[in-house]
Amino acid sequence: MDATGQYVVASGGPLAAPGALLQEFACVPDGCYQFRVNDANGMSTGGYVVRTQGTNIRIIDNANNFSTGPESTSGEAFCLPLGTTELLYSSCDKYFWANGEYIVCNEDPAVAADYNGGGAAGADSGYDFWFFDPNGSYSYVRSRRHNVSDNYANVGSTRTCHMKINNWAAVNHIPNGLKLNVRVRSVVNGVAGAYGPACRFTRDEATAACPPTLLFDVPGFPQFYSCGVNRDFVANTQNRLYARPVAGATQYRFTFDNAELVSPIVRTSNNYYLTLGWAAIVAPPLVPGQSYDVTVEAFKGGNWCVPGNVCIVTINNAVAGGQQNVALDGGPALNMWPNPNNGDVLNMSLLVSDPFINVVSMDIFDLSGKRMIARTVAIQDGLVNTTIDLNGDLADGMYMVKVTAGEEVFTQCVVIQK
Repeated sequence: MDATGQYVVASGGPLAAPGALLQEFACVPDGCYQFRVNDANGMSTGGYVVRTQGTNIRIIDNANNFSTGPESTSGEAFCLPLGTTELLYSSCDKYFWANGEYIVCNEDPAVAADYNGGGAAGADSGYDFWFFDPNGSYSYVRSRRHNVSDNYANVGSTRTCHMKINNWAAVNHIPNGLKLNVRVRSVVNGVAGAYGPACRFTRDEATAACPPTLLFDVPGFPQFYSCGVNRDFVANTQNRLYARPVAGATQYRFTFDNAELVSPIVRTSNNYYLTLGWAAIVAPPLVPGQSYDVTVEAFKGGNWCVPGNVCIVTINNAVAGGQQNVALDGGPALNMWPNPNNGDVLNMSLLVSDPFINVVSMDIFDLSGKRMIARTVAIQDGLVNTTIDLNGDLADGMYMVKVTAGEEVFTQCVVIQK
């Protein structure tokens, strides 16, 4: 949307080459529209993106996805202005979805307020997930309402943000391999809001069986964020690189490459993180002042999965191989196990500084920052040693556990894989 309140349609042209730059060619006021691209000679390459100006929020994303034929159209209208309900970062633009997985949107406060315990009274509030092919071959709206669990654990109003893929009549199932867009809108007391931004979506059962991963890039988790970061080559917990965990993976392979290397540096870990500062006799050290292209592969089901996107990591300090035996920070420590966890019980031990604290609070948040579980745990003589019953309420994925003990706050990542 520009300063006049109008919207800009951007396109690579009906016969633009893959990767062609998008160019603005029209502004429209608020209202409902159908977007069509026609070419009497047919089209099989190129694509287009319809988006708001300035913010680059996508309305339709058909980049590099023209199908063979004279026309590209979703067959249905889109309306302006856009809504604010959208997929979480970890659900947006994922190209290896599988049947039975959950795609998740952000929570709308008005929808949450009408949860009513998830009973019959909540049947008129929730979300609509609209899946459509910009080339017109498929369009389906999956409604999620508070009174239907969709096989997701009862964890409050946030369960309605989770939509189980193809958990509906087979006649409308999302086809395998088709490049779709997905948009979400809120529905409150039977009144639907406007659809929010578009994300790319592809169901790919083969790739999902051994999915790609990359350095952790989900916003809102600074302790684990590892894509496009600076790190010292010193062995401690502050200098770890974290990957997005893959359910069922038993190893992760981190590959570092740049123009100065004769061959890439490859390090394998039994965890979804890699601690920097290894000895030179193990592998060549990373050089201060240099940046590295880093990819990650997960080992699952006896195979190394394909790597995901490249992330850049820059090395800061001048510590070289053989000098990295730096002791980990002492003091209070939070320990949780097993991790990864099957979602039944989580063991927790914690030693805090203040011996007069009687209880600590434990909160578990999903990747969107929404609280999924809250517990109060007794503490005696500064020591917590307990078992938390998760009741199977958490779906597969990564969660942040936050324990607050007086003025001390401890955080740790827990991976659920059932």
